[in-house]
Amino acid sequence: MANENFTILDGQLISYSGHERSVIVPEGVKVIKEGAFLGCVHIEEVILPEGVITIKPKAFWGCVGLKHIKLPSTLCTIEFCAFRECESLEEIDVPEGVFFLGDSVFQGCEMLQRAYLPDSLTGLGASTFCDCLHLTDVHLPKKIDTISTGFFRNCVNLRRIEIPENIKTLEENAFFGCTALEDINLPKDLLSIGNTCFEGCRKLIKISVPDTIESIGINAFNKTGLMIFCFSDFLVLGGILVRYMGKDDTAVVPDGVRFIGDHAFACCEELKNVVIPASVTDIHDYAFEHCSILESVTLPAGLKSLGTGVFMDCTALKKLRLPPALNRIGSKLLSNTALEKSNNSNTMILEGKYLITYTGSADKFLVPDGIQVIADEAFVQCGGVKEITFPYGLRTIGSGAFRWRNELKKISIPSTVTYIGDNAFVNCNEPEITIMNPKGTLCENGFPDGSLLTFVIGSHVLKVRLVWEVKAGDCPERRLWNFVCSRTKEAFEDLQWSDYALPCALCFYETDSWYKDYVTENIVDAVCFAAEEGDYALERVLSFGLLSKDQLQDCINYAIEHKLTQQQMILLRYRQENFGGEGSV
Repeated sequence: MANENFTILDGQLISYSGHERSVIVPEGVKVIKEGAFLGCVHIEEVILPEGVITIKPKAFWGCVGLKHIKLPSTLCTIEFCAFRECESLEEIDVPEGVFFLGDSVFQGCEMLQRAYLPDSLTGLGASTFCDCLHLTDVHLPKKIDTISTGFFRNCVNLRRIEIPENIKTLEENAFFGCTALEDINLPKDLLSIGNTCFEGCRKLIKISVPDTIESIGINAFNKTGLMIFCFSDFLVLGGILVRYMGKDDTAVVPDGVRFIGDHAFACCEELKNVVIPASVTDIHDYAFEHCSILESVTLPAGLKSLGTGVFMDCTALKKLRLPPALNRIGSKLLSNTALEKSNNSNTMILEGKYLITYTGSADKFLVPDGIQVIADEAFVQCGGVKEITFPYGLRTIGSGAFRWRNELKKISIPSTVTYIGDNAFVNCNEPEITIMNPKGTLCENGFPDGSLLTFVIGSHVLKVRLVWEVKAGDCPERRLWNFVCSRTKEAFEDLQWSDYALPCALCFYETDSWYKDYVTENIVDAVCFAAEEGDYALERVLSFGLLSKDQLQDCINYAIEHKLTQQQMILLRYRQENFGGEGSV
């Protein structure tokens, strides 16, 4: 085969222009570039040489005649849509050593019957085998913990699958439309089954869901044999009530159910009364949505959590008694209910301890004494609140509770708060947030970019500014939160970012040796940071006596460059006292 059919540059195969049915890629190629064989419909066989390490996106997309490809043992990554719609490909062996597989790599390979994915893979892209209509035999890697979104969607000939024991999550649509699926093992530590995960799996009439399961998404088992051949009013899997299928006006949930699942009673138009047993601790999102004549719900005393929109559009619901132990209340809990419409105040409070919504516009808002839980998105419809004061005894600030409140500037969080939900203060414009003796859980993006956080921990006062460049990526403010809650060496080392580690080390300098070690190694940065903070902070760091003469000159230069005149004078005085005034200004 003539090499002039290949465009190769620096070990990268850019394109192929030949018309052969069998293609042998030349030695020396390391990368198959994006779209290199895109739409080469005549190719039936490809042999890649040893040395190829990466197949870029869409490299073989639309090679509808490709029946066989030999992948080299040196291969490390296969990127998204690399073999998408290679409709004639019958089998694929991904070699050991490949650690990354992008989204939709084999999507639409209609004739693919067998696939081997190596144990070296630690993650799988979405829709990997979506629309592989003839797929029957798959080996999945042992190390993965998630079956991704749409992974086997519409694999209509897949009858059985062995799920690795490490799997914790089955994402939405993972097995959607697998109409022949009848045998699947779920691992003993499975935590989550996503929305419509098994929808349309008509032959799936039995499945063992472990009691470790924490959530089963909406319609996860819709139109499966489990629903069709369920002879009880209640479909319960792994202790989660997935669906109520009765027609009576009163439903008594069986004892032993742990969670009421998403939409479990949704649109039950005959339902008037529900009794929930003491075993239930969580009611998930929209569990009773559109139960239009529902009048009475008996909630157990030990209930911990009510999800989003649990009673949304229950227009006949006039009263609801919430139990004393609730830790979390979702947004829209009582949206479009008779109970909501009967509330004539701009603040909706239940049982004297649960703040559901506030729609007022006061500049300063004092959350009433006795409030223990602020529901998700409780303040999203208010306006003009610039300062918020929480009472001692508050335990929970819900997800998105103050979303979009960009006028909110001052927040003080008491030491009793143990849960701050995701996006609790998102889009607040650089607020000043004081947290007293922090503890418990801070969820993702709990505090917004630019926040000035002041942690009061015993006699220590730690101030940290959340900077966007630091926040981006893996939510490192939670590393900061973990540190201030535990103040262990491991949590300090996990901070990674100097923007957080430096102020923490300075604040707790006298308490442990690892703080002293960090400051010593970063003394110039520490002095410059303290100079920005002010005279007292600078004098304190200088008192450590860690600066050499050259390091001191670097600090003086920093003060000059940043026009920190007062701090420059302090540094010059320190030089005079410790080094005899030598050096340049």
